[in-house]
Amino acid sequence: MSGDAFPFQRHLLETQSTTRLYGRAWALGEAPVPAPPRGSGYTPPELQRPDPPSIVTQHVQAPRRFITLTRQGSHLIDLLRPVEQLRHLLEASGGADAEAVKAFFTLHKDAQACASALILACSKAAADQQVSEWASRAFFMYGSEPRMVFPTATADVQQQQQPGLQPTNLLGAGAFSSPTVANTSIGTPGLSTRGFQPPQASTPVPGQYAGAQGFQQVGTPAATPTHGLMGPEVQFSGKHNGLYLYFYRILGSVWDGRLVSEVAYQNRQGQPALCLNSSRNADELGWYVEQLRALRDFLDKNQQYTICTVTPDRSVLPRNLQQRVIGFMRPDVSLASTNHMDQVQQQLQTKYQVEAQALEKRSLLNLHALVARTCEALGLWKILCDHQFHILVSALPPNVQDQLRMQVFCDFVVNGKELSNKLILCLISRYLGDNATTDAVSDRLRDVCPSLYSHNDAVASKASEVLQISKSVQNKHEKEAMLQESLQRYKEISTQLNLPLICQQFEEVHFFGGVVDICLTAALKRDPQGLALHFYKNGEPPEDAQGMEAFRARVDCYRAITDMLHNLLSVCLQHPQAPSVPAAPGPPPAPDYNRLTPTQAEQQMEKTLQMALKSDDELFHTVLYDWLLDMQLTDKLLEIRSAYVESYLKRSVSHQADNLQLLDMLWKFYEKSQQYIAAARILTKLAERHGSDVNLKRRVEYLSRAAICAKSADLRSTAGNEGEFLHELEEKIEVARLQTQIVDALSVKEHMRSSTMLEVIGRLNAQLFDITQLYGEFAEPFQLPECKLAIVHCAGHVDSVLIEMLWREIIEEEMKKTVGRSTETVMTTLSNRLVALGRIYASSDRFFPLEFLVRLLEQRCCQLSADAALVVNTLLAAGVHLPALLGTYDKLYRAKDPWWQSSRKPLHLLTVITKLLALFVDAPNAVAHQERRKFIAMCLDVVTAYLVDLQTMSASADTDAGALVRSFRALHAQLDRML
Repeated sequence: MSGDAFPFQRHLLETQSTTRLYGRAWALGEAPVPAPPRGSGYTPPELQRPDPPSIVTQHVQAPRRFITLTRQGSHLIDLLRPVEQLRHLLEASGGADAEAVKAFFTLHKDAQACASALILACSKAAADQQVSEWASRAFFMYGSEPRMVFPTATADVQQQQQPGLQPTNLLGAGAFSSPTVANTSIGTPGLSTRGFQPPQASTPVPGQYAGAQGFQQVGTPAATPTHGLMGPEVQFSGKHNGLYLYFYRILGSVWDGRLVSEVAYQNRQGQPALCLNSSRNADELGWYVEQLRALRDFLDKNQQYTICTVTPDRSVLPRNLQQRVIGFMRPDVSLASTNHMDQVQQQLQTKYQVEAQALEKRSLLNLHALVARTCEALGLWKILCDHQFHILVSALPPNVQDQLRMQVFCDFVVNGKELSNKLILCLISRYLGDNATTDAVSDRLRDVCPSLYSHNDAVASKASEVLQISKSVQNKHEKEAMLQESLQRYKEISTQLNLPLICQQFEEVHFFGGVVDICLTAALKRDPQGLALHFYKNGEPPEDAQGMEAFRARVDCYRAITDMLHNLLSVCLQHPQAPSVPAAPGPPPAPDYNRLTPTQAEQQMEKTLQMALKSDDELFHTVLYDWLLDMQLTDKLLEIRSAYVESYLKRSVSHQADNLQLLDMLWKFYEKSQQYIAAARILTKLAERHGSDVNLKRRVEYLSRAAICAKSADLRSTAGNEGEFLHELEEKIEVARLQTQIVDALSVKEHMRSSTMLEVIGRLNAQLFDITQLYGEFAEPFQLPECKLAIVHCAGHVDSVLIEMLWREIIEEEMKKTVGRSTETVMTTLSNRLVALGRIYASSDRFFPLEFLVRLLEQRCCQLSADAALVVNTLLAAGVHLPALLGTYDKLYRAKDPWWQSSRKPLHLLTVITKLLALFVDAPNAVAHQERRKFIAMCLDVVTAYLVDLQTMSASADTDAGALVRSFRALHAQLDRML
């Protein structure tokens, strides 16, 4: 239950809501009220009597929270105040166009609801941006409109007989007072109410103080009481009353309070004394300024509501308007004049509506000016507190100090122009000995309170002084403006500038763009004729003394920019968690909040670099590119889209032809700019260059990248020789890969650590050789049969004797590596190697002599008594087709080589053939479906022939032949079934 929705009713009214708790409530208590924000000026309720309603303190005080303890845990229940209710309604409705929001304004009345909406509308929190827009819309949608009312004397008497409805009587004098419901019943005809009257709530009314300057007196058309009736009075809208109400609630505790208080202290002689000190500290004043600025921003944003565009013209109203109004309100008017009265009523409504709107807008203009004046007064008072207020006041004359003792804040705002000038003069006089500090204080005063301290009151500042002021400014836009002003002043100075010092000061305030601007301007002024660029393009001749002097002057200016970029880069590379070694024992130094983090430094560096690249100073681009290369920021350089990059790289390469980094940069630049043929030619040049700075692996990468670039180019639009160039690149890549194979083969030699071997490998890495050199100077002398076979294959050289010899050397070399090991290990190693080579050469009969390899491998198997199916499995894994393999074995068997007889294994080939046929029977898919029938017929023919030969052998009682006969017969039967 809560009575927050009905704070000003005569009778007790409360709202209630039910929350279901699962289980019995064991305990119920109210959570401690969080401390209000420092500087809010609000005293907690337990220190006030009587307690103000929550609607009065909701802009500063947190809502009440209750905690219920059950067996399920703790339940937190917040007591929603009107501002939270409005927030929830706006969020639930998705905007202000909802009946629930309209009902909220109806329930709380226009003034109170508008004051609550202003809390949300003035919020600067990022999370409240959408809610702030909705609240502003609701403020203007449901805040009603001003109008004229005609109160009767009877109603006025009745209002006077109800003192309990007055806010000051309800809350007590000096409390946070708000208008009662009776005083905010806006738009109810027939009631004698004047809307929200600020004097009743001690809110400053424009024109209330006789000495107010800049405020207009808001008057209301009043009629002389005649026959018990009063003239029409303006009834302001809920928007108007809500603004005044919210303004007063912000300043409720300070508006009528005194400016200073007396504080006891002991002087230097140790005697007690009194001094004047501010009744509010700087933090509290800062809170007030923040709240008022938010309200001022709201008024600035909605100036179309406060600008007075209509001025009531009383001259157009009839002279006897008062008598006609009184006659219209009398009940005994004759019916004959009904039509005339209707016309008068319509005319009056139109005229008075225009006048009511004009009066309200004028009042809001006064409020706007009052808010701005109050912001300035509070800002000035905060500046005084920041500069040791008690010391400043002690320098005032005694009569001014007495005036301060009696001064209240509202008088200081409205009538304190003279007193403000005296305080400002006292502040400035304290710093007369230091012009820089005086200028800083002057600029701050002009920024905070321009109407109290005008530009004519300040002394003209130098550029360095403006720069010093900017260090203490927190607002980003204001600081940027001050820095730009300082920069413009520096740019107007002659060429005699201490650039390093100026740039250092700009860096301290993080004005890196100013460093670029001032340095480029200084370079232009020191060399207006462009002699330095001419000197640079002509090769920097030493006899050109004038050009050299101009060149050095420009480079000195550019060096300040590169030094700044270097400092930013150093911050970027710092580890955020890296501890620093203390310079002296003791506590760690206070953190430097002006120091950039690595992330901020990176952002600033990127921003500054982009700004620098917009310059059309070619010589500066050259210096900047040199710095990027020195800092190994090649990626940054390649990202630059400038016409000066290509000319810079070309010139650098021409002067440093052996600089590999520059050549790499040039081809990358061409590739990024889609000049693929130019990039390919540079890459080819890099691959073919002599020297140990590029190894063979990198040369192959260069050639591969060159081929990719050449393929990326549109050959149809280029010259006809570009296609030939691509073909040459592909051949060079093949030869380079052969050279890589030779290096790898030499690297695994046991004697690779010898000086000769290392020298040979160094030669192979230092340049690219042609295919003849690779064979004659490396592959042949160092006995590299695999490399020789690869070279022969690449060259397309068909020599069957040479190829068979190379295969024999490969097999013999592989078997030598496994001498002394088991037969299984030897054959497995040999099989793996042959499979790898077979996958390369098996597709070419010229370079893969199948018959020679089968005979040689089967002979080695017989010698080592290896598995009969090993060679077949190896060759099949290498990619040899099953029909070709069977034909080869059949051809070898029919050749009747005497070697098999001498080795006492005449039936070895037939045994292998049974293994081969068994593999086919088990896996017919090894042969293509369209060739399978033909292959089966072939198998049946050879099996029949083998059976005839074996039957002849079995007659001589050869047991092995009998076993083979049974195997072939079984295979014959299976093959028959497969047909």
